Amino acid sequence: MEKKYFLAVPVLFILFSILFPVRSGTDFHFEDIKTVSEPVFSDSSASNFPCFPGKECTAYVNFGSLSVIGFLDGELLVKNSDSSCKNLVFENKSRIKTVYSVAISKDAEYIAAIVGADPKYLFIFKEKKGTWTLLRQDKLCSDERRSVYLEFSGDVLLYEMAGTIASYNLHDASCAVMNIGEDIQTVASDPEKDYFWVLSKHNLYAFKYNGKRISMMPYNSYGKILKQSGDIVTLDIDGKLYSARLVEGK
Repeated sequence: MEKKYFLAVPVLFILFSILFPVRSGTDFHFEDIKTVSEPVFSDSSASNFPCFPGKECTAYVNFGSLSVIGFLDGELLVKNSDSSCKNLVFENKSRIKTVYSVAISKDAEYIAAIVGADPKYLFIFKEKKGTWTLLRQDKLCSDERRSVYLEFSGDVLLYEMAGTIASYNLHDASCAVMNIGEDIQTVASDPEKDYFWVLSKHNLYAFKYNGKRISMMPYNSYGKILKQSGDIVTLDIDGKLYSARLVEGK
C-alpha cells in the first residue's frame, strides 16, 4: 500500500488556519505546532566572505578544514586546513563568468558550483588522492544572475533553477526535477530522511529525492524554513519561530 504523509493537527489551529488555509483534497495537516523561544540554528551561509586583495569574492562555503571560494571573474579556489590553495580546473563558457553558489559535501569528497550566466552551468568536482577532478558539467535552463540554492544532502545534490528544484544522486547519477512554478524562498533537508522541504512564494512542499511530491500546503504569509531535523521542520513566520512535525499516515 502506498504510504501517505501527514502534518498533524495544530495546537495553534486558529493561527495556522489563517496562515495555512487547507484546500479541499489535501491529505495532510500540521501536528505538534510549537512556538520556539530560542534560536534553533546558526546561519552558516558565510555572508562574510574572505578577503583576497584585488579580487571580488562572490560565493563562499566552509566545511571542517575545507573552504571553497568563488570569484567575480569565474575563478574557483579550494583552501585546505594548511592554508594551501588550489584552483579548480574547468572550462567556463559563460558570457558572464561569475561564480554564484558553491557547496561542499559532508564527507568533503565532492564540491559543486553554479557558475555564470548566458548560459549558466552546474559543475561537480570529486576529490581523489588530493586532486580535484571535474565529475559532471550541466548547462542549466535558468539564467538568474544571483546566488541560488545549492546544497548536498547525504548522497544527493539539490539545486535551484528557474522555479524548480533539481536533485542529482552522486552514486547512480540519477536526476529528478521538481517543478515549483514560482519563486523559491528557502529549501531545507536532513540527509537522514528521504524527503526534503521547499517553501515557495505561496506553498510549502515536501518532496522525495526522486522528485515525487508527498505534501503541499498553501502558504499565505511571509516566512522561511530555517531547518529540517528528522521529522521536525522549523519555520520563521512573520518573525516568529514555529516547529511542526511531518508524520506518516497509513
